[in-house]
Amino acid sequence: MRVVRQVYIFIATAGFTFLLSLILLGRPYFKKDTPFFIETDRLILRKFTMRDKKALRKIFSDKEVAFFSLWGPVGRQEVREFLRKTIKSYKKNGYGRLAVISKEDGELIGACGLHRIKIDREKLVAIGCQLAKGYCGKGLGTEVCKAIRDYAFKHFSFDTVLSCIHPYNIASIRVAEKSGMKYLKEGKFLNNHCLVYGITKDEWKVL
Repeated sequence: MRVVRQVYIFIATAGFTFLLSLILLGRPYFKKDTPFFIETDRLILRKFTMRDKKALRKIFSDKEVAFFSLWGPVGRQEVREFLRKTIKSYKKNGYGRLAVISKEDGELIGACGLHRIKIDREKLVAIGCQLAKGYCGKGLGTEVCKAIRDYAFKHFSFDTVLSCIHPYNIASIRVAEKSGMKYLKEGKFLNNHCLVYGITKDEWKVL
């Protein structure tokens, strides 16, 4: 009986040690499991899938929406590449653009989330947001950007979150300001002139 008991103790100890090792080794990767489902009063944000390409293309190909996005209207191939890179970012960085769903009608109405951008040769983290034309002017942009801002500072160790805005996009400038962002400088993104707004974690804490 004593031998059996010692075997049980050994197995239990080894199992606990193995489990503890997995936890300690896996700790650096826990950040990758941050939530990809955010809910606001009127919106749901979830991960994109390749099945979203048709609905997203309808938004990204709209000339009015694309004019303010700094990259112009895009086609089927560009939308597919956007989705591929976004899904890859979920796994690599633990964040990425999310599909914006209207609770009112269940439609996919845009894309909003964190992404890495290069402004004046410096790699930074910014909030990127595009909403379908029919859903603009209703305060949804501010609602979703505030949600992403909070998500960024709660789940990541970012010191600052930025927004790169087309100089003529007055609506997005107002959204940035309502989200607590301040004008920082002029810059270049994708060879286009932009206005850079930002908010630090310390500034966010006292909002």
